[in-house]
Amino acid sequence: MPSESEPRRFLIATATAHYKNEPSWDRPGLVDARQDIIDLFTKQFGYEHVSDLGLDPSQHQLTERLRAFCRSSEREDDDLVAVYLAGHGEVLDEEDGGGHVLLTHDTDPDDITDALPTELLARKMLSGTRVRRLLLLLDTCYSGQGGNELTAAALRRLNRAWGTVSETGLVIVSSAQPFEQAEAGAFPRMLREAVENVATAGHGPKALALEAVVQQMNAQGGHQRVGLTQVGLTGKVPAFFPNPRHDPQLTHVDLAVQQEAAWQREADRRDVELHTRLLKRAMGSADPGRHGWWFAGRRTALGDITDWLAEPRSEPTRCALVVTAGPGSGKTAVLGLFAALAHDGARRCSGCPERRQLGRPADVGRVGPAALQSPLHPTPLRPLHGHGVHSPRRQASGNQWKSFSLEWRPADLGPAERHPP
Repeated sequence: MPSESEPRRFLIATATAHYKNEPSWDRPGLVDARQDIIDLFTKQFGYEHVSDLGLDPSQHQLTERLRAFCRSSEREDDDLVAVYLAGHGEVLDEEDGGGHVLLTHDTDPDDITDALPTELLARKMLSGTRVRRLLLLLDTCYSGQGGNELTAAALRRLNRAWGTVSETGLVIVSSAQPFEQAEAGAFPRMLREAVENVATAGHGPKALALEAVVQQMNAQGGHQRVGLTQVGLTGKVPAFFPNPRHDPQLTHVDLAVQQEAAWQREADRRDVELHTRLLKRAMGSADPGRHGWWFAGRRTALGDITDWLAEPRSEPTRCALVVTAGPGSGKTAVLGLFAALAHDGARRCSGCPERRQLGRPADVGRVGPAALQSPLHPTPLRPLHGHGVHSPRRQASGNQWKSFSLEWRPADLGPAERHPP
């Protein structure tokens, strides 16, 4: 139950699962769908379920009881009212007047044009009532069309008194777009999964943002797309969905989860870069269909980079190393080789040669993963983006750049590099 400082919350949930004039329209699954909504709103959100309407209402029962609830003297301006309507919906042909209609328990299949116009709900619940915070969940086929028409009707019905209360608003969540059919039971399932998904909101927010909820519902896939319409707002969107995970003391957990996710995304990008760019270039062949290691030569460059990596980390004047050369000279291949040597998994999986087989055995052989994790480069060395970088610049921290150009001599090149495969 809400505290004295919180607004009251009411849920009216109904579904037309059986049609007395057309049994082929029956959708027994809507009985469970309605119960799922009741359980979610009463157990997770703290709503009081108003059960007067029940299942399978007639057109008169639906409109009369919604009207009676909204006009009751017990209503207060800050009450939060949620209405869930599930059943069949149709869009009339233009020659029949057009518009979206709800098929109730007593709808005549031979006279669909006399079904309940969805836009009529706006007048029944808003005109001459104290309801200022209304959430309408339309779970019918083509409900997006009904939501649009109801919104237009509501805009005509909003009176001057509507804006005198803060945080008012009419919010319509449609289970399908104007020309989409809705699967029975899908909407409550999608809503519950979105509410329980930590991606919608962590422990910090007091209420779930409706935009985030709908986004997570649509992210689950499926043929139907949930729609959201908000009108008559006089401030923040009313807190229709209290956050079931809200706990100020656990806000730091949300930050930790977000940071971990960011780190993981960065690690994934580095892994893709290693395997799709650095490793392939280090293997020394431009032919994607040719496997094996064709890297040869570059011994002077390998030795000089090795010497730089082996410098003591404690040296206060230690410089960063910038490798420059013209386009196609092998910058990525050389630095990719060092990245591969530093990555045990990549080295084993790709068949990378042992360190002693490359460059100057006495020097390159002593380079290991720890040496390649330079303080100036917290991740394995990566080549500079772009080509033709010849002018080293001073770092903002004051550290000096050490320029190293890959200017090869024929003696440095192995046969495979003189004639690349």
